[in-house]
Amino acid sequence: MLVDTHCHIDLCKAAVQEVVSGDIIIISNGTDLQSNKKVLEYAKIFPNVRAALGLYPTEALKLSPKALKEVFQFIEDNKNKIVAVGEVGIDFYHITDLKEQKKEIEVFKQIIDLANKINKPLIVHSRKASEKALSLLKKAKVPVVMHCFEGNSTQTHEALERGYYFTVPANFWTRKGFKKTAQRVPIDKILTETDSPFLSPIEGENKPANVRYAVKKLAEIKQIHESKVETQIYQNFKKMFIKE
Repeated sequence: MLVDTHCHIDLCKAAVQEVVSGDIIIISNGTDLQSNKKVLEYAKIFPNVRAALGLYPTEALKLSPKALKEVFQFIEDNKNKIVAVGEVGIDFYHITDLKEQKKEIEVFKQIIDLANKINKPLIVHSRKASEKALSLLKKAKVPVVMHCFEGNSTQTHEALERGYYFTVPANFWTRKGFKKTAQRVPIDKILTETDSPFLSPIEGENKPANVRYAVKKLAEIKQIHESKVETQIYQNFKKMFIKE
């Protein structure tokens, strides 16, 4: 069973039925209130789709304190319908203004508190902000998935010591940072993703089924048969997101 731990079904241009098709488990990540509502609807309609509700760092900057509270309340109200809080985190690549960075950090702190409160794993975005994200995540009492992590070896080791998991996208071998993460992290701490409709490994819009490319490349890098990689990723998914 293939697993796409991180995609955005609501942002894909193709028909939803086409996007979610295949023998694959999909976690669709929300990015704002409207996105979160769509994610819940997809999880309700399609048996292979799981919901993660979140707030993308750049989206958080657009919201008033009242609107932020509304997003947080929606996540809490639907805690029994989701497998994780995501996509959330901080971004110093797109957000370079120090005042705005400070705001996104404060929002992320609140999100970590929320995840602790509802006891749901965090799926964390940390583009160009690995060190700060790891510092803030010290307060997380729940499991953590580092999405598309490009931190250095010291930061990767620190996260592994804390028991964090790491996602690698379907095109991970095309970017130096993603490839190094795949090489550094043991297979029992890796999850596959596509970040659809972004980061496509082939021409055209990305889709969850393309996660098979990540499995194939992981098999090459780890020198393990593809079927064993697929099985291990599925086991990792169950450990991370399925409550027995």
